[in-house]
Amino acid sequence: MDAHLTPIATVATLKGQAWARSQDGTLRPLSQGDIVYEGEVVVTADGARVDLLLPDGTIYPVQGELYAELLPEEGVQHQNDEPQDREVTQDDAGDRSSPEGVGAADDPGEWGSVPVIQRTGEFSDEPSGYIRVAKDQTLSESQYAEGENSFAISPVLSVSIVGDYKVGLNLRAGGYDEFLDGRATYNPRIIEPTREFEGDEFVDALRIEPFFGGDESAPVINTVPEIGVPEDALVDEDDLDEGNDNEPPKESTVVGGSLAVIPAGEGLDTTFDPGNEPPSGLESAGQQVQYYISPDGHTLIGYVGSASGEPDESQWVFTVVINNPSSETGEQAYTFTLLDQLDHPQGDGENQLDLSFSYTVRDESGDEVGSVFNLTVVDDVPTARPDADSVTEDGPLSASGNVVNGGDPLAEDDTIGADNDGVDPVTGVAAGSDTSSAVIGDVGTIVTGTYGSVVIAANGDYTYTLDNTNTAVQGLTEGESLTDTFVYTITDADGDQSTTTLTITIQGADDGTTIVIPDNNGPSGGGEETVYEAGLDDGSNPGESDVVTSSFTITAPDGLASITVVDGSGMDVVITESELVASGTTNITIDTEYGTLVINGYTPNASTGGGEVQYTYSLDDNTLDHTGAGNDTVLDSIAITVTDTDGDTSNDTLDIEIVDDVPTARPDADSVTEDG
Repeated sequence: MDAHLTPIATVATLKGQAWARSQDGTLRPLSQGDIVYEGEVVVTADGARVDLLLPDGTIYPVQGELYAELLPEEGVQHQNDEPQDREVTQDDAGDRSSPEGVGAADDPGEWGSVPVIQRTGEFSDEPSGYIRVAKDQTLSESQYAEGENSFAISPVLSVSIVGDYKVGLNLRAGGYDEFLDGRATYNPRIIEPTREFEGDEFVDALRIEPFFGGDESAPVINTVPEIGVPEDALVDEDDLDEGNDNEPPKESTVVGGSLAVIPAGEGLDTTFDPGNEPPSGLESAGQQVQYYISPDGHTLIGYVGSASGEPDESQWVFTVVINNPSSETGEQAYTFTLLDQLDHPQGDGENQLDLSFSYTVRDESGDEVGSVFNLTVVDDVPTARPDADSVTEDGPLSASGNVVNGGDPLAEDDTIGADNDGVDPVTGVAAGSDTSSAVIGDVGTIVTGTYGSVVIAANGDYTYTLDNTNTAVQGLTEGESLTDTFVYTITDADGDQSTTTLTITIQGADDGTTIVIPDNNGPSGGGEETVYEAGLDDGSNPGESDVVTSSFTITAPDGLASITVVDGSGMDVVITESELVASGTTNITIDTEYGTLVINGYTPNASTGGGEVQYTYSLDDNTLDHTGAGNDTVLDSIAITVTDTDGDTSNDTLDIEIVDDVPTARPDADSVTEDG
């Protein structure tokens, strides 16, 4: 330490932690026996105590969260003369050794120096002055400030103010009053001094100010409670029972914090201000939120609907309770309980809504101070989760469910969240899979997808219908599938939205193949088509009856692989789908047992996976295989097999009936002549 500093006190005893703070703000820890110097401030931790040995041999305790500023000791002299009130002029004020604008005792030099005690925390910058208190037992009656500014008789105190005071004692109801010279003092609760002196009366000075510097020798007495920085809190709507918290377990919807009350050594109460009003437009599920404050001022209820007095619990949206409102150790706190949704700005996502609550701390003498704490409510938003269902090629062709609460038994339901006012949530439907933005409209109407169509109602009910004639659908085989996807949007009560998909899986089925050869001969014929030997060039009736042109139809829903025709030698002639398609220009010729089959055209049918095969059959020559007399017939049977892409086959035979040619004996005539 600087050797020029003046020692002012010694640390006699120390419990806990304490420091000496110099005028430049430097802190040094104190130990028992340390010297404290002029101008230093003793700072104690909460619960700590320092006993300072002053130069006059007295012990001065400093404990709790306090400061002790030590000033040079001066002579101490108490007056025994009758106290006299006098007017303090501006000149007088200029001669005083106390700070400018602060009243002082009649002769500051006659007062001994004692530590000036100040509570830690925010310092009030309100001006104040000295009040001179004189005890006079000869007075028969005087107004006595007691409790919350009520008045009683005896013990009596007479009060005089240094300087001209604006109002008399009988109007001192608390608050700041001005001196005529522009200074002001706080109107305190008047208490008796703790020191007694000889004689019937004495004069002491009380300084009403948390902190002052200079040479003043009277103890500081702060009778005004203070408020530091109240703690704000945050609660999330998604933690309500019906909320949409995706990360369980849910957090509590009961939050709170300290009200930062700093009592001033007397009884007090902490209450909500009657002027608390809900923010403009504050609603819950579209209903206006109102405030109710309990008669004791310790509970504020946000509610909906109408109420006479305290609302029914069924109307409560939230409650705010002041805990320990009368604590003289600063334990005042609040508890906010969110019970139901609060509407947030429309469609703005997981945004925040701020509520502010004002409160007042009022002590027994009417001194009061107010502050505000803030509560932030985070909006809950809906969550639409993907849904899935399935249909099967060729049946069943439809699927039904509810996308909000039952589209997929293996998936989680959609959740509207806390902002659910009971309205139907689906607000948009569209084909596709783009969920990057909300969709609007087409609720309850047919929306056509790739392989079918869907109808989704506002409450989430849906029905999907498969277009079973779709080529891609019919092209499926067992074990194969397609998907048809739709998007839908759900919207909560304050406009927040979530979009997801409904995916329909179309399961394939084994369709098999078919071949249909028309029977142009009818039931009485022996085959599907007929040719005649007589039509051959050397036949009995040359012409075109030895040739027939026709077609047959094949199907292969799972996809055509090929057709196979057995030729006259018993060999398989395999014709692929592409060869069939090209057969119109590149004919396919097959020798049969009695003739020639030429495949000369193919008309595909996408809906069946097959098509129509055109052919021409020509009889090559007459055959001696006829066994019967007359125009008997023989068959040229041509075996045909259709094969699809998954190996399914079907078989049939194209039978060409060949009618035998027979001789015709016609009458002949000739002549001879008798005798030559």
